[in-house]
Order: sequence, then structure tokens, then C-alpha cells
Amino acid sequence: MQQKFKVFRLEGKDGMCAEVCDFGARLMSLCVPDRNGKSVDVLAGFDTAEEYVNDHGTYFGATIGRVANRIGKGRFELDGKAYELALNDNGINHLHGGNVGFDKRVWKGVQTAKNSAEFLYTSADGEEGYPGKLEVKVTFALQDGALTIDYEAMADRNTLCALTNHAYFNLDGDGKSVLDHEIFVDADSLAVVDGSLIPTGERADLTKAENAAFCFASPRRLGEYIGKGGELMEIANGGYDFSYNFAAGADASRARATAFSHKTGIKMSVFTDMPAMQFYTGNFLDGFAGKKGQKYDKYAAFCMETQGDIADFEQKILRGGETYRSRTRYVFEAM
Repeated sequence: MQQKFKVFRLEGKDGMCAEVCDFGARLMSLCVPDRNGKSVDVLAGFDTAEEYVNDHGTYFGATIGRVANRIGKGRFELDGKAYELALNDNGINHLHGGNVGFDKRVWKGVQTAKNSAEFLYTSADGEEGYPGKLEVKVTFALQDGALTIDYEAMADRNTLCALTNHAYFNLDGDGKSVLDHEIFVDADSLAVVDGSLIPTGERADLTKAENAAFCFASPRRLGEYIGKGGELMEIANGGYDFSYNFAAGADASRARATAFSHKTGIKMSVFTDMPAMQFYTGNFLDGFAGKKGQKYDKYAAFCMETQGDIADFEQKILRGGETYRSRTRYVFEAM
């Protein structure tokens, strides 16, 4: 018998609404008004919570942890002790928390107000190979034209913690191509990766002409350089799947990225206290059916996953007794 999950509906005062569920503390839908006042669901995904059990490896809308992104060969050293994690990324690396990461856990969900809900999860010591018990809380709220996601975590001993949300956006709302979206990313470099998408420690300077295919410092059409980024873009299966380091580091007061749909007039601006963002263009979507039978092909949606600098291991360490906190706001307006 298939497990039933709890879904919470959030309603804002500005025409926004969202659905979140306890399986993976997951964002299922996010509806915002377009330029004509019509409600548009700007997220790719599925119609029911139960369908996310088999999400085709997409992590649609899920809370990602303990550590977002990849850990090379699933190995790390902390306080002089070596740890080995599941190699759930092509048998080579550890990805998004392992075989049963936070995206596959059932959280305790509570509707805290008409416009907000919070989710709690306790990750046991040794879960997926990570040291220490980790208490996690994620809060979703709709307010002032924005979706705000607050993350909080505390460990009983030194461990790793780097949380994000893996929402896939399509501001056209049709589940088709996002290549005509206009994108801006306030970044001056990105983390160079090897053939298995593990950071090499190098940074690509986005102010240099040779890296123009990866630079969004001025808003431009997403598809302008698709397939024209040389070997680095080929590694990412012909699109973007890179961690962008924000200019001048973390600054929650300025929009660190924007996306705009000419079709609907919807603009999304990303504000965060994190210093980096993984920008992913759905390069591995392969034609399966999603919401209302929409077919999700390559480039059907994009992700803007706020995070720490993936090349800086120290940013992943959470000391026992200390509290991890971060906030990301996705602000919407119709133009």
C-alpha cells in the first residue's frame, strides 16, 4: 500500500499560493500572478505528493541535505578522522546527501499560519555516513510577493551541513523550454569542475572574454551560448550546472540573480545570505511526464540553488552546539 503524505497549502495576500509536503520538505507548486493577473504555477514537478517517490533523480522541489552538491569520492576528513559516504552519483561521488538524503525522508510538518509551514527532521548520528545527530527545521512562507525559505540546524558534535532547495522554475508555466528566459547572475567567478563535476579548486574569471558563455553579469537570453561553452559545458551535458560565486561575497540586501519570462511578464529575483548559487538548466531531464501530463525535456526548467562556495570545505562544517542558519527569498513581480 502506497504511503500517503501530508500536503500543506500556503496562501499569501498578494495572489500567491503554494503547496508543500512532508516528503522531502518539498515545494510542490508555486503560483504567482502574471502580467494579466492570471495565476501561473512556475514550478516543474508532479501533481501529487506520492509521485515524488520516483522523481527520476531530479530532486524536484526538495530540501537537500545533509550536504547539497557533490563530495568527491564520497570521502572527507573531519577532526583527523576519515569518513566514507554512499557513492550515489554514478558510483563515483556522493550527491545531495546520499542514497536516502533529506529529499527522501518524511519530515514532521506543521502549518504555522495561513501563509507558512515548518518542517522538522532529526538526522541520526551515522545516517548516510555523517557524524553526529542533526536537528533540522525548514520554514516556507509567502509574504510581500515572495517565497521565503528559512533553514536552521543544530548538531550535537562536529559534522557537515549545507542545505538548499532544489526547485525547478519555468516562469512561462508551460513545462517547455526556458531557453528564452532572460537571466542575470551577480557573480564574478564560478567553480571549475572536473569530468565528474567535482570542483578542481580553480575559479573561472567571468570578467574575461574567454568565459563569456558562462557570464550573466548583464541580463541575457539563457539559450544564447547553450552548446557553445566548450569542454566545460560538455561536462555538464550541454548546459549550465555550475556553482557561481557572488561578486563581493554574501549580501542579502541585493538581488543575486533574476529570471524573466517575456511570455508571462513574471520576473523572479533571488535574495540570499549565502555566498554562491548552483545554476542548473535541467540538462538531464529526459522527456518523462510531469504536471498535467507536461513532458519535461532537456532545458524545460532551471534551478537557482543558493549555497556556500562548493570549493571551500570549511563552509560545510557545522560545529557541535552551534546553529546553522540561512535564508533565501524568491521575490516575484509582473511586468
